[in-house]
Amino acid sequence: MASASILYPSDVISHHVHHHGLIRQKRPLPPRHIQIKLIVDINLLRHDPIIDNYTNCFSVQQTLRFGLNILQNRNNLHQLLASAFTRRRINMPSASYNTLVQEIMGCGLGIANRTFNSGWYCKVVYLHSTIQALLVESEINQETLMGRALAESRSEFERTNNGMVAATESSIKEMIEKVKVGAGEEEKCMICLEEVEVGFEASQMPCSHVFHDDCIKKWLKQSHYCPICRFEMPID
Repeated sequence: MASASILYPSDVISHHVHHHGLIRQKRPLPPRHIQIKLIVDINLLRHDPIIDNYTNCFSVQQTLRFGLNILQNRNNLHQLLASAFTRRRINMPSASYNTLVQEIMGCGLGIANRTFNSGWYCKVVYLHSTIQALLVESEINQETLMGRALAESRSEFERTNNGMVAATESSIKEMIEKVKVGAGEEEKCMICLEEVEVGFEASQMPCSHVFHDDCIKKWLKQSHYCPICRFEMPID
């Protein structure tokens, strides 16, 4: 019986936070009026244990804007990051994630305090965070996988009433890759249940599951989940 890979929440394996500029002024500003502009680059990696090699699965960038007062409370910053990280399936209850949050707080507050001590006030602080996360995969029976995905889809439908939130047009264009099916790589498109034949130019999602181009594009206009493993595409 066929098997496929299922993706679990990704673990942060490395991160770096640095300051890359600020706008300052002499007029005093309360913390809530001091703006933080945080650019977050997330690179999701896949590990091949056979050759012990890491390859970049896909990258995404997100810009967050918030007041300096958010950095004064760890829970507030966590809530701000949670929506972006959950959407990318980043595992947040981890030591690496907690360290990342502390580094963002320390970097932003440190810059603001040093600027204040020099007789100036920050108007905007620019921060840049680069994160590498490892996709955690496991082989699972295809029939079991499909049953789980259908059960979760029904649950999602009941929870949201309409059950479907489309992926963004930009993510479909940027994250869906055209691949040519080679000999021995043919498999069923799990949307229409017809064969994806050798030599056919198919569409591959970031989670590596392959479908007919028309099938997956129609699917993603209704649901932002991979129909097999429920990998989440970005939504508005």
